[in-house]
Amino acid sequence: MKNTLACGIIALLVLALAIDRSFAQTAEQLYQKGIQLEEVKGELEKAIDVYKTLIDKHAPSKQVGAKALLHLGNCYEKLGNAEARTAYERLVRDYADQSEIVAQARVRLAALAGPRGAGGLFTRRILTDASDVGDALTADGKYIRGLDR
Repeated sequence: MKNTLACGIIALLVLALAIDRSFAQTAEQLYQKGIQLEEVKGELEKAIDVYKTLIDKHAPSKQVGAKALLHLGNCYEKLGNAEARTAYERLVRDYADQSEIVAQARVRLAALAGPRGAGGLFTRRILTDASDVGDALTADGKYIRGLDR
């Protein structure tokens, strides 16, 4: 009787472990679920939860983790959340060996910094009084002609 009971308990434990493993998702499957939520369904909040779970709990491969952080930053950016910068910075810091993905994160960080932070072009008003240039200012006020006097 005791042997039968012990065998039954062991069988139930083995069955429970098998069922638990069949429901467990691999890092890649979880990543694909996040992509589906983000890009197909547009459910950014749910995608963020999936990416966070993937990054924090599943200890994925470096490549999957880097891609998840990049998409996490994208989701935050689409929502106008400042956490986007944090996600991109973590990606650059923790996944430096994933050069292609890190390069994309650096581009996004530069874009978030704005034109001055990225070293890009920006406009600035330098002329407030047209009387300084006389009739050299064009009719639309965009250009000054004939300054080589």
